[in-house]
Amino acid sequence: MAHEDTAEAEASNASGYFVDEKRWRAVDRLKGLQKKRADYKRWQQKADTSSMGQQRAKAHRSARAQTRTCLAKGAVEIYSDMPTISMGKAGKWKRWARKPSVSPMLHLPGAGRRQGSSPALKAWMELVAEPGDFEMEGVEESAEQPEQPVATPSFSCVEDAMDAIRQGEAAVAGLLALGRLAFADGEIAARIGDEGVTMALQLMRARPQEHVVQQAGSLVLAAVTTSGFSGRAKVAASGIEAMVSAMSAHPDAIDIQENCCHALKLLAAQDSETRDKVMQRSLDAVLSAMRQHGASPRIQMAALGVMRNVSAGSSENQGTLASKGAAQRVLHAMALHSKDAGVQCAGCWALFCITVQNKTLQLDVAGRGGIHAVLAGLKSHPTMLKVQEAGCWALRELACTVVSDVDLWLNMAQTVSRAMREHAAPELQKAGQAARQRLASRGVRRMSLSGAQLVKPSITKRRRLAGPSLPVITE
Repeated sequence: MAHEDTAEAEASNASGYFVDEKRWRAVDRLKGLQKKRADYKRWQQKADTSSMGQQRAKAHRSARAQTRTCLAKGAVEIYSDMPTISMGKAGKWKRWARKPSVSPMLHLPGAGRRQGSSPALKAWMELVAEPGDFEMEGVEESAEQPEQPVATPSFSCVEDAMDAIRQGEAAVAGLLALGRLAFADGEIAARIGDEGVTMALQLMRARPQEHVVQQAGSLVLAAVTTSGFSGRAKVAASGIEAMVSAMSAHPDAIDIQENCCHALKLLAAQDSETRDKVMQRSLDAVLSAMRQHGASPRIQMAALGVMRNVSAGSSENQGTLASKGAAQRVLHAMALHSKDAGVQCAGCWALFCITVQNKTLQLDVAGRGGIHAVLAGLKSHPTMLKVQEAGCWALRELACTVVSDVDLWLNMAQTVSRAMREHAAPELQKAGQAARQRLASRGVRRMSLSGAQLVKPSITKRRRLAGPSLPVITE
């Protein structure tokens, strides 16, 4: 019994010690909390009397005022352009503390800044206002030249036309009919095959100075190349030199220049070997056609397609194009044909392919007014899906050149947002998202602005996502 009483007494003492220890810990914790609360109250009173006071800022009232200002200035395009509220951040150190504030868009256009002060904008405005004689050469020749009459019967089927070419009695008429039939129906172009291409090349080489022969031959080559069937390989192997010779021998013939540029554009997109061949042998002739026939939108569109396809994926070809003034020629075409959606689309794609993944050319094109050219094209054709898609991809590449021009950065962001809002097509959404990501990666962190301006629209929140794959150009 005595042993059991001793054990009970020891257990009671142990439990009493444990309860006392918990009580003392609770007392210490209470004293610590009281001390921290007192310190926090003293700090809060001190912060309220300083210039960083959190309680005096009325963020919602400021948001309403900023919203009215944005609406009055016309700076709101979509809902994401509305000002947002930052609730601030408390802190004892002045560098950490932030009071509640409104996050407006970077700078409203024209807010205390001179418009047109950018050298790139001046270069583009001068190009639009005064194209000059260099770009307007060939205006008198812009009308389609009448075809020279051919005193031979017409043909209604491929076999009759090819028989006439073999016999040589009505070879020119047969060749011309063959080209027209091939353009009218892709199946007819497939039936022409290598034999028809060979006949066209033989006639073009035998009569290099006859306009009708070169016109008919270039029409056949362009039709076969457009069809995409087996005859295209024959054109790529033997037809490039014939087309370049025709363009050089008849520089004033709009039809020949257009047919050859169209065929060369498609050949350049075939494979890398053919692309390099087109680049080396026909670039000078294409640039000369653009220069001499500046008023012909179809020649400009086809030639822009040639430059687009020969430059894509090749830094060496991009450098060659830059050395020959191809970028300036693209901007001339876009300025001269601002109302032509086809030229604007081809020009935006050409700028994208010439500058893609090439920092040096991006800076050069932007300095010549490339960004303003793309923005002008997008705003002139807001309903054209192809123009909007090409323009968004071009802005994606040229966004890296925006360093301190906040108005231009804002204009680009709003233009892309407008395009994404108006068109729900997946290809445009992909292009717009790519442009937004590139604009966001630039952001205002790299722009030389004061601390009060370090805010950007909510549509371009700072995030670094994996860049999208490059587009497949089907135009």
